[in-house]
Amino acid sequence: MARRKQQINTRAGYVVYLRTSTEEAQAPQRSQDGQRRDVQSLLKHYSDLPFVSEFIDNFTGTSADRKAYSVMLLKARRGLFSHIFASTPDRFGRDDVEALRAIDELTEMGLTVRFAAHPDLDPSHEDDRLYLNILFGMARRESAVIGRRVKTGMLSKLYQGGWPMRAPDGYLNCEVRLDATDKADKLQHTRYKRWVEIDPERAPIWRYA
Repeated sequence: MARRKQQINTRAGYVVYLRTSTEEAQAPQRSQDGQRRDVQSLLKHYSDLPFVSEFIDNFTGTSADRKAYSVMLLKARRGLFSHIFASTPDRFGRDDVEALRAIDELTEMGLTVRFAAHPDLDPSHEDDRLYLNILFGMARRESAVIGRRVKTGMLSKLYQGGWPMRAPDGYLNCEVRLDATDKADKLQHTRYKRWVEIDPERAPIWRYA
């Protein structure tokens, strides 16, 4: 039988955990601001708690090897704060096994973990714990579906003679924003049309080599 962790003395205060996924790497501030607004709506229920710190990761939630996340857990184990707030469970992590293990550990130590999208969800309650497990499972499935869609899109681009990745040395990635009136191109390329061209500066070097 697993030994329950002993509760620790925590310092009253809350931290906010924000995570930007790799899909949002081009606009991390926009995603983080949205998460902050979500957490702000949760804070009305904890108006007496002082703010301690904010932890931000720009990394996929499928990995537990996130710098700010690891630091947050380390400080939580030292009792430097009593509450952790995040926008949604999938921002805490899409790896349901690791994320649930961390939440269980924090809860057993006496810390409170809450999500703005589900303000009444209490991971220490067995029914809510089951619902949280379902939410993480749904997030993991969504991540897998997105991965398959991206892979399919990249293969489709390759089959059409395009190059969906960073162009190799000697070539340039080019793009142009499509005019809304150009419906044929818009259906095929969405908002941008992208292609690869020979780099006039680097290509002669490769030809010489």
